[in-house]
Amino acid sequence: MNKKISFPIAIIIIVVCAVLAGLIVWQYGFTIKEKEIRAEFPIDSEEEAIAYAKTDPDVKEFIKGWSIKEFEENSWAVWDPNRNIWEVGINPITEEGFHAEYLFVIHFKRDGTVIDKGVVSAA
Repeated sequence: MNKKISFPIAIIIIVVCAVLAGLIVWQYGFTIKEKEIRAEFPIDSEEEAIAYAKTDPDVKEFIKGWSIKEFEENSWAVWDPNRNIWEVGINPITEEGFHAEYLFVIHFKRDGTVIDKGVVSAA
């Protein structure tokens, strides 16, 4: 006895499985693992400091929050030789160039140790 599935039934099964997989992904979310950014220590340049700051989970959440609203970013980094720390600020701006009323600031040592971080008023 030959037990073959008919072509229309096979298509229906495939479509149902695809719909169920889509519903599961939609309901529970699906994230693609981001490319890991590795910093070389000590951090010696503004570019390295900004790149390293963007690896912080809180900074990532801040960027994700306003990037959904179609803001762009204005990032800067300053080395403070008196305190031996980097200060990195990330400020969302609109396409028209208007800065948001808040920004994220993170302070860390050249070895990557975070001193403090958080959202502050840009005023």
